[in-house]
Amino acid sequence: MPDLELDLRAPTETDAAVIADALNAHSRSLYGTDDSTAAEVGSWFAVPDIDAAQDMRVAVLPDGSIAAYADLGGGYGEPPRLWLDLRVRPT
Repeated sequence: MPDLELDLRAPTETDAAVIADALNAHSRSLYGTDDSTAAEVGSWFAVPDIDAAQDMRVAVLPDGSIAAYADLGGGYGEPPRLWLDLRVRPT
């Protein structure tokens, strides 16, 4: 298997369209339909409980496309519980 070069970084709002593209590729592979729009993904950057620099990550391929997206949230309640949303573009 060849080495895969990825850039793992926090996304910015300007990544919304390429994130949506990756999420939709994942959704189409499982359910045959799109899951997100660029506008919806862009709105995640304005959610008060989400700090994109700390809570979100994208794995970017050399061509600029998103190979995977993840966000982590929660930490509420007793005992505190976290959730992880991880989606990988199918190959």
